[in-house]
Amino acid sequence: EMKGMIEQPRKPVDVILAADIICQREDAIAAAKTIHDALVPPSEGRCGGVAYIVCADSGHRFGVEIFASECEGIGLDVKTNKVAELYDGKLLLECMESACGYVDGMELTFFEVRKR
Repeated sequence: EMKGMIEQPRKPVDVILAADIICQREDAIAAAKTIHDALVPPSEGRCGGVAYIVCADSGHRFGVEIFASECEGIGLDVKTNKVAELYDGKLLLECMESACGYVDGMELTFFEVRKR
């Protein structure tokens, strides 16, 4: 129960999409645990669920640097890439600087997190 609301159990999901969810170390820990609990586990002939997360780099968001290890520590597989290096940088448009929260020099990190 949280703030007078009763938690409703939900079925695990195949895919999670998330962006800018980590601003401090506690967020990285909570995000890893939530992703682990929310993704469908692998079963015979079927892969486990996957989460795709984009966050600013650890120079601009505290806790991003521990996210991958937190995930791995609880049984998740993680692939990490710099967004600027994906698809020859075509994912980043010149309008990035107009995005809410963007500051000069900010780099984005892409995480692919899979439940094993």
